[in-house]
Amino acid sequence: ASWLPQGLTQEWSLNHLQLGGQFWLSWADGALQRAVTQVKVARLEGQYAERKPASLTDMQLNSYFGRDAEGLQAQLANFSARAGEQQIGPMNLTLRQHAKRGDAAGFWTLSFDRLQVAPLLPLVESLAPIPDKGLSALATLNPRGALTNATVGFHPDAEGDKRVQFATNTDAISFSVYD
Repeated sequence: ASWLPQGLTQEWSLNHLQLGGQFWLSWADGALQRAVTQVKVARLEGQYAERKPASLTDMQLNSYFGRDAEGLQAQLANFSARAGEQQIGPMNLTLRQHAKRGDAAGFWTLSFDRLQVAPLLPLVESLAPIPDKGLSALATLNPRGALTNATVGFHPDAEGDKRVQFATNTDAISFSVYD
Protein backbone atom coordinates (compact mmCIF):
# COMPACT_ATOMS: atom_id res chain seq x y z
CA ALA A 1 0.00 0.00 0.00
CA SER A 2 1.65 3.20 -1.17
CA TRP A 3 0.04 5.27 1.61
CA LEU A 4 1.91 3.34 4.35
CA PRO A 5 5.43 4.51 5.27
CA GLN A 6 8.17 2.36 3.64
CA GLY A 7 9.91 1.92 7.01
CA LEU A 8 6.76 0.29 8.40
CA THR A 9 6.11 -2.10 5.53
CA GLN A 10 9.72 -2.84 4.48
CA GLU A 11 9.39 -5.64 1.89
CA TRP A 12 5.76 -6.55 2.67
CA SER A 13 3.03 -5.66 0.20
CA LEU A 14 -0.67 -5.26 0.88
CA ASN A 15 -2.35 -6.05 -2.45
CA HIS A 16 -6.02 -6.04 -1.47
CA LEU A 17 -8.03 -5.10 1.63
CA GLN A 18 -11.82 -5.10 1.79
CA LEU A 19 -13.25 -4.65 5.29
CA GLY A 20 -15.96 -3.12 7.39
CA GLY A 21 -16.58 -2.75 11.06
CA GLN A 22 -17.19 -0.63 14.08
CA PHE A 23 -14.68 1.06 16.39
CA TRP A 24 -15.17 2.63 19.83
CA LEU A 25 -12.26 4.54 21.34
CA SER A 26 -11.62 6.21 24.71
CA TRP A 27 -8.80 8.77 24.87
CA ALA A 28 -7.53 10.41 28.06
CA ASP A 29 -4.29 11.81 29.47
CA GLY A 30 -2.82 12.08 25.97
CA ALA A 31 -3.10 8.35 25.20
CA LEU A 32 -5.54 5.70 24.05
CA GLN A 33 -7.09 4.17 27.18
CA ARG A 34 -9.60 1.70 25.73
CA ALA A 35 -10.70 0.50 22.32
CA VAL A 36 -13.30 -2.03 21.21
CA THR A 37 -13.71 -3.20 17.62
CA GLN A 38 -15.89 -5.51 15.58
CA VAL A 39 -14.30 -6.16 12.20
CA LYS A 40 -15.27 -8.25 9.20
CA VAL A 41 -12.75 -8.61 6.40
CA ALA A 42 -14.08 -9.94 3.10
CA ARG A 43 -10.59 -10.29 1.66
CA LEU A 44 -7.04 -9.50 2.73
CA GLU A 45 -4.16 -10.27 0.36
CA GLY A 46 -0.48 -9.62 0.78
CA GLN A 47 3.03 -10.97 0.34
CA TYR A 48 6.62 -10.61 1.43
CA ALA A 49 9.12 -9.51 -1.25
CA GLU A 50 8.51 -11.40 -4.52
CA ARG A 51 6.72 -14.40 -3.04
CA LYS A 52 3.34 -15.72 -4.11
CA PRO A 53 0.57 -13.66 -2.43
CA ALA A 54 -1.48 -15.15 0.41
CA SER A 55 -5.16 -14.39 0.97
CA LEU A 56 -7.42 -14.49 3.97
CA THR A 57 -11.15 -14.35 3.37
CA ASP A 58 -14.24 -14.24 5.57
CA MET A 59 -12.17 -12.96 8.49
CA GLN A 60 -14.06 -11.91 11.60
CA LEU A 61 -12.82 -10.65 14.93
CA ASN A 62 -13.82 -8.74 17.98
CA SER A 63 -11.04 -6.97 19.82
CA TYR A 64 -10.46 -5.10 23.03
CA PHE A 65 -7.55 -2.89 24.10
CA GLY A 66 -7.12 -1.51 27.61
CA ARG A 67 -4.52 0.42 29.57
CA ASP A 68 -4.31 0.48 33.37
CA ALA A 69 -1.73 0.63 36.17
CA GLU A 70 -0.84 -3.04 35.52
CA GLY A 71 0.11 -2.31 31.88
CA LEU A 72 -1.53 -2.88 28.50
CA GLN A 73 -3.84 -5.65 27.34
CA ALA A 74 -5.09 -6.48 23.85
CA GLN A 75 -7.56 -9.31 23.19
CA LEU A 76 -8.83 -10.84 19.98
CA ALA A 77 -12.02 -12.79 20.57
CA ASN A 78 -13.61 -15.26 18.18
CA PHE A 79 -10.99 -14.66 15.49
CA SER A 80 -11.70 -16.78 12.42
CA ALA A 81 -10.76 -16.70 8.73
CA ARG A 82 -10.32 -18.86 5.68
CA ALA A 83 -6.91 -19.39 4.09
CA GLY A 84 -7.79 -20.96 0.75
CA GLU A 85 -9.91 -23.99 1.58
CA GLN A 86 -8.71 -24.23 5.20
CA GLN A 87 -10.46 -22.71 8.20
CA ILE A 88 -8.45 -20.82 10.81
CA GLY A 89 -10.14 -20.57 14.20
CA PRO A 90 -12.23 -19.59 15.85
CA MET A 91 -9.63 -18.71 18.46
CA ASN A 92 -9.07 -16.26 21.28
CA LEU A 93 -5.76 -14.47 21.75
CA THR A 94 -4.50 -12.16 24.51
CA LEU A 95 -1.37 -9.99 24.46
CA ARG A 96 -0.48 -8.39 27.79
CA GLN A 97 2.30 -5.99 28.76
CA HIS A 98 2.99 -6.25 32.49
CA ALA A 99 4.39 -2.90 33.63
CA LYS A 100 7.61 -2.61 35.65
CA ARG A 101 6.78 -2.54 39.38
CA GLY A 102 9.46 -1.55 41.86
CA ASP A 103 12.47 -3.80 41.32
CA ALA A 104 10.48 -6.27 39.20
CA ALA A 105 11.15 -5.86 35.47
CA GLY A 106 8.29 -5.49 33.03
CA PHE A 107 7.48 -8.35 30.66
CA TRP A 108 5.04 -9.45 27.94
CA THR A 109 2.78 -12.50 27.64
CA LEU A 110 0.92 -13.84 24.61
CA SER A 111 -1.67 -16.56 25.10
CA PHE A 112 -4.17 -18.30 22.87
CA ASP A 113 -6.67 -21.10 23.32
CA ARG A 114 -6.28 -23.12 20.09
CA LEU A 115 -4.20 -22.72 16.94
CA GLN A 116 -4.38 -25.16 14.04
CA VAL A 117 -0.92 -25.42 12.49
CA ALA A 118 -1.60 -26.65 8.92
CA PRO A 119 -3.62 -23.62 7.70
CA LEU A 120 -0.73 -21.36 8.68
CA LEU A 121 1.82 -22.94 6.34
CA PRO A 122 0.72 -21.05 3.17
CA LEU A 123 0.63 -17.80 5.17
CA VAL A 124 4.15 -18.37 6.52
CA GLU A 125 5.41 -19.22 3.02
CA SER A 126 3.99 -15.97 1.62
CA LEU A 127 4.46 -13.53 4.49
CA ALA A 128 7.31 -14.57 6.80
CA PRO A 129 10.80 -13.14 6.22
CA ILE A 130 12.39 -16.62 6.28
CA PRO A 131 15.23 -17.63 3.92
CA ASP A 132 14.30 -19.98 1.03
CA LYS A 133 16.11 -22.93 2.65
CA GLY A 134 14.04 -22.48 5.81
CA LEU A 135 10.82 -22.35 3.78
CA SER A 136 11.85 -25.50 1.93
CA ALA A 137 12.51 -27.32 5.21
CA LEU A 138 9.17 -26.16 6.61
CA ALA A 139 7.30 -27.36 3.51
CA THR A 140 9.06 -30.75 3.72
CA LEU A 141 8.16 -31.13 7.40
CA ASN A 142 4.50 -30.33 6.61
CA PRO A 143 3.41 -29.72 10.24
CA ARG A 144 -0.12 -30.71 11.27
CA GLY A 145 -2.23 -30.67 14.43
CA ALA A 146 -2.98 -27.93 16.94
CA LEU A 147 -1.40 -26.03 19.81
CA THR A 148 -3.83 -25.51 22.69
CA ASN A 149 -3.74 -23.40 25.85
CA ALA A 150 -0.45 -21.80 24.79
CA THR A 151 1.42 -19.05 26.61
CA VAL A 152 4.60 -17.29 25.48
CA GLY A 153 6.39 -15.00 27.91
CA PHE A 154 8.98 -12.43 26.81
CA HIS A 155 11.21 -10.87 29.47
CA PRO A 156 13.29 -8.22 27.63
CA ASP A 157 15.60 -7.56 30.60
CA ALA A 158 16.38 -11.24 31.24
CA GLU A 159 19.36 -13.08 29.79
CA GLY A 160 19.79 -16.41 28.04
CA ASP A 161 17.03 -18.99 28.26
CA LYS A 162 15.10 -16.87 30.79
CA ARG A 163 14.31 -14.26 28.12
CA VAL A 164 11.62 -16.30 26.33
CA GLN A 165 9.40 -18.90 27.98
CA PHE A 166 6.86 -21.11 26.22
CA ALA A 167 4.23 -23.56 27.43
CA THR A 168 1.51 -25.32 25.44
CA ASN A 169 -0.54 -28.45 25.13
CA THR A 170 -0.55 -30.25 21.80
CA ASP A 171 -3.33 -32.00 19.94
CA ALA A 172 -2.28 -34.51 17.26
CA ILE A 173 0.90 -32.60 16.35
CA SER A 174 2.84 -34.43 13.64
CA PHE A 175 5.57 -33.78 11.07
CA SER A 176 6.70 -35.52 7.92
CA VAL A 177 10.19 -36.97 7.67
CA TYR A 178 12.91 -34.43 6.81
CA ASP A 179 15.64 -35.64 4.46
